[in-house]
Amino acid sequence: MGHDAERTGPERTCVGCRKAAPRAQLLRLVREETLSGAAPRIRYDPSRSAPGRGAWIHADAQCLDLAITRGGLARSFRGAVDTGLLVGDLEELAPTTSWKR
Repeated sequence: MGHDAERTGPERTCVGCRKAAPRAQLLRLVREETLSGAAPRIRYDPSRSAPGRGAWIHADAQCLDLAITRGGLARSFRGAVDTGLLVGDLEELAPTTSWKR
């Protein structure tokens, strides 16, 4: 880890564009298990500390689109995932951004 990383805090890799960035510049996503055995839902974690497996993404519609189409979310969460609620969460967070579904 370089000297700059020590000053900016820990870095994480965006599951969309695959670029490393300081954790403070990324959104944390978490897997929410379903009772019905359906694919786990992915939700935005505003606290950045919810229990369970997490993934990080830039607050950018292009990164979300890449994460879905290239399989970054499925790879990060180790299986098929449901992103329907995630898009709603992100639209509430940044209503002026056109989040892809």
